[in-house]
Amino acid sequence: QKFTLGAHRGMLLTSKHENSIAYDTNLRYIRAAHLWLKLDGAVLLLALATALCGRWLGVAVQVSNVMFLVGLLLICLMIINILLHASLLAGWFKKKQAGESDEEYQARKIDVKSVASKKNKPIHFQSFAANCLVIGLGLIVLAIVITI
Repeated sequence: QKFTLGAHRGMLLTSKHENSIAYDTNLRYIRAAHLWLKLDGAVLLLALATALCGRWLGVAVQVSNVMFLVGLLLICLMIINILLHASLLAGWFKKKQAGESDEEYQARKIDVKSVASKKNKPIHFQSFAANCLVIGLGLIVLAIVITI
């Protein structure tokens, strides 16, 4: 459903995670709408220029090492971003604490149905993670290529 808010146009995308066709359609729309940071290409071009300058100045190995490490750091940031939204610790058993009444314990206890709904969510892969992946892999490949 399309809508406008002042001068801005938008589209409301809804789907349940059990409905994989609607979810896939939303992902295709997001991919087609180019919701990537516009600076990805610029960052990779700057990295290429740095690699060529390093090759020309004779410090290609040092530049390659830095690019490889930055690429690994970006991929680690992507993994951390995805895992922070994964609800990995949802549903851990909570013991009754000393001096806690039964009512307080029951109020603090985790509902089993809410844990299942959290754990069945699709993987959270937002534009930050996608950009870290694109730039990180680009830097790693470029680091390998300039040392060949």
